[in-house]
Formats: sequence, C-alpha cells, structure tokens
Amino acid sequence: MKAKIINASWGGYGYDLIQYNAIKSAKNSGVLFVAAAGNYGTNNDASPLYPASYDLDNIIAVAATDQDDNLANFSNYGSTSVDVAAPGVVQYQQSVLVRLLIYTTKILMMVRRRIGPIPHLLPHGE
Repeated sequence: MKAKIINASWGGYGYDLIQYNAIKSAKNSGVLFVAAAGNYGTNNDASPLYPASYDLDNIIAVAATDQDDNLANFSNYGSTSVDVAAPGVVQYQQSVLVRLLIYTTKILMMVRRRIGPIPHLLPHGE
C-alpha cells in the first residue's frame, strides 16, 4: 500500500479558487495535503495563509516549533486553522559527523539530478 501525500512547504495570503479546486480534487482521490502554516508569525485564524487555510479536511496545516518544542517565533499559528506543530528550527549543535553526512547527501542528490539514477546504488539495479 502506498501513501498519497503532497508536501506543500509554501504559501501565500491570496485565496485561489483554482488551487482550492485542485486540492479538493486531490482529496477526492484520497490524497493527504500537508501544508506549511507559514513563517510570518501571524494568526492564520485572522489572516488566512493558503493553501494551509483552505477549509478542506484533507489538509493538515503544520506550524514550526523550536528546540524546546515551543512555537517558533516566526511560525504562523491558529487555534482553528493550524492542526499540528513539528520541529522547524535548525539545530546548530550538530556534530561534525552529522553535518558531513548532510553535506554528502546533498552533494549526491545534486549529482544524481545532473546525471540521472546511479544503478549500482539502487536496489536490484533499478
């Protein structure tokens, strides 16, 4: 079984009927739409940020938390328009090994985008 999920780490303050209908159509196809609540530090209940604030039950609006699991100072919020919060502040206390691993992974992803799949690194040579 495969999960049908769209990650929307973007948003804006303009309501867009075409965008709304596209997300509604995705809902009708069983797609979960995870949307960023926004990074303006404002209340989405008072000033809706879209797509997070569309009134569709397949949208999960996600705020950002800091290293202490408190709402990040830049994160949008809303008691009725934001569903959950997740870590969203970069931790600068990462070890050298973790930073090297992240950097190496990013480099491999850039190389793969340029030259295509690397067969010997994929399962069964796919």
